[in-house]
Amino acid sequence: HPPSPNSKRKRVAGDGEGDGPRKQARFGNLLVQEIESADRPWLRRAVDFFGLQGYLDTSISEEQWKRYVQRRILDELAEAATLRGGPEGSETEVDCTSAGSAFSRTAWPEGFGPQPVVPELGFESYRGGPGERRFARGVLENIRASVNAAVASSSLKLDPDVVSRGVFLNSYHVNDADEGEPCTVTTSARIYAPNGSGRFVDLEYENHHRSRSSFIERHSYLYARKGDMGLEAPPSSGGSGSLKRRG
Repeated sequence: HPPSPNSKRKRVAGDGEGDGPRKQARFGNLLVQEIESADRPWLRRAVDFFGLQGYLDTSISEEQWKRYVQRRILDELAEAATLRGGPEGSETEVDCTSAGSAFSRTAWPEGFGPQPVVPELGFESYRGGPGERRFARGVLENIRASVNAAVASSSLKLDPDVVSRGVFLNSYHVNDADEGEPCTVTTSARIYAPNGSGRFVDLEYENHHRSRSSFIERHSYLYARKGDMGLEAPPSSGGSGSLKRRG
């Protein structure tokens, strides 16, 4: 007797049984495969310094990898310097109890040429001084801990420490309008890809919530833009290439 339609469907559905897990395993292996970079000094530095694995964009030049390495090291130095504060007696006097940046041991490597000016990150709320740096440090620790936990709990084989190290909070501004709790929070962040694509995503977020006598002011938005060594992500304008949400 010819097989029934149901039996045909069962056999077809069963033909690829197990393909899903095998494909997922192959994909996971691709994410952590070693990047060959023996004959490319600046790519080698990027791999060694930041633990890059997996996909490699072979079109990226050595000059671009040089800019990538220098920019990421400068990002780390900026965070460490901001959390450490300024010289004794200055408005940003060092608070030794809050100087524990994840990048406190980062230094501009020898052979990289003159070190650029290290910028100070824009961390601003109603605290100020050492209290501001302690608050910023706690925010950064919580962000990286959350990213680390999310990656560790996923089915991907990515190194959680490598991914979380590539997450930077570039600025935040908290305005409480003298009401004792934040009414407007604006932040910007950058997330570097943990692979050899040389890419990053810049995020800009704002949330506003304030009670008035007869109504509540409320808005929020998120902009996300991709960038790479040859193209710094532009400031938010709501134009092409942005992801925008309002609520």
